[in-house]
Amino acid sequence: MVLGAVRRRMSDAPGRRRVVVVGSSHETRALAARLADEFDVTFVSDRRDVLAGARAEGVDARHDTLDRESELPSWDLAADAAVVATDRDKTNMLVAQQLKTLRGVRDIVVRVNDPDREGAFAGLDVATVCGSDTLTPQVSATLEEAI
Repeated sequence: MVLGAVRRRMSDAPGRRRVVVVGSSHETRALAARLADEFDVTFVSDRRDVLAGARAEGVDARHDTLDRESELPSWDLAADAAVVATDRDKTNMLVAQQLKTLRGVRDIVVRVNDPDREGAFAGLDVATVCGSDTLTPQVSATLEEAI
């Protein structure tokens, strides 16, 4: 819990970039917690159990449905950048559009789950990261060393 208190104090420091991390997994919660060491992070999820873990680590965490009824566009949420990384490409597309057009977030990194859908994000002016593209070189290198 001490770590959480340190993160909260650091997030109050002036000049820190504000980053919104949107996700539904413990992996994304862990990403938000690690980014909180360098940025003022707000974590948004549709899963209350994942939010509880983020709060326990001292990360500002908010619940949202992450669908068409989302309240995210109406929040008083000032962000310099965002990471949108749910396990659903459709949700990632919707949230990225909301953050870009309705909240004015300029720098957005979006997780693409299905490599065949990466082109669908081209018109959004966002950076994309595909898990299989990112993991394949590391897994391949690890297998080469092991075999």
